[in-house]
Amino acid sequence: MLCRFTSDLVRLISDVEGYCKCVPSVQRPPKGASSVCAPFRRKVEPRDLATSERLKKQSHEGTKPEVLLGAELERRGFTVTRNVRELPGCPDIVLSTRRLAVFVHGCFWHGCPSHFTVPRHNRRWWLTKIEGNRARDRRKADRLRRLGWSVVTIWEHDPPTRAADRIQRIARLLGRRRSSLGYQLTNQRHQ
Repeated sequence: MLCRFTSDLVRLISDVEGYCKCVPSVQRPPKGASSVCAPFRRKVEPRDLATSERLKKQSHEGTKPEVLLGAELERRGFTVTRNVRELPGCPDIVLSTRRLAVFVHGCFWHGCPSHFTVPRHNRRWWLTKIEGNRARDRRKADRLRRLGWSVVTIWEHDPPTRAADRIQRIARLLGRRRSSLGYQLTNQRHQ
């Protein structure tokens, strides 16, 4: 009932003031959306469609930071799997024996706290886009953690050797934790 009322109210404002061109025509919000907020959500369109199309064609897999980090981890003896589509969020690098998923984020696209700068043109669209990417990153990491995976985020500006050091430390800790847990379980079975 409340959703219908707010939807009708937004349509009225839209007609009178030309306020919002994207009021949904359906009365029910999409699955998982708040019934109060759904009519007020606006899809922000890019200002320049040619730029949008060019950016869509950019590579999502096999970027230079991913390749360098994967090669460094392999050099250190890890078995690396890249872009595992069976896992939520398709992690860039997976160390499956340690149940460790690694995401290599680009400073611009994922809003690096150290290097991200908002473009001068179409600022609102870019801020909405980057914040949406950040929210998606959090959802992907949460889903993986619920499935029992550990998640590491590496920024593209991190040198591959330093990033590999960090991943190696985490992998060692995970290995110790899992091996000690396995030891406890086997000892309990034999008593």
